[in-house]
Amino acid sequence: MTAQGKYVKKSKEERANLLKANADEVIEFIYQEFTITEMERIREALAERMVNLLDIDTEFEGIKSEFKDKITPLKNEVSELTGYEKYKARLVTEQCFKFVDTDAKKLCIYSQDGICVQERDLTPDEMQLRIKPE
Repeated sequence: MTAQGKYVKKSKEERANLLKANADEVIEFIYQEFTITEMERIREALAERMVNLLDIDTEFEGIKSEFKDKITPLKNEVSELTGYEKYKARLVTEQCFKFVDTDAKKLCIYSQDGICVQERDLTPDEMQLRIKPE
């Protein structure tokens, strides 16, 4: 016999008192309260919110892409300029010309513009005379 059928026509307070008086035990119990109709409404609302969220996310990705196209070159330039500032130099790769001055015991490297880009003392290996192949 279900309690609901027996007490359904009573007021909420009377029903609670009668149930309490006739129950074998009063316990704390967790149960689901949604009806099938309420769950359908929740699912519909969830689906609607998800569609809205996807639309907004798609729009956001487009805007983000536009800004990324503007930001990326600036970030690259800032990175390059920061490197110049940090190292106080810029790396250049080109054909250079090495001159060994055994009398002054110096090695000089000249750029294509004729600028001495490095000058240093000769190492012991470099001080030894070499025969140049023809």
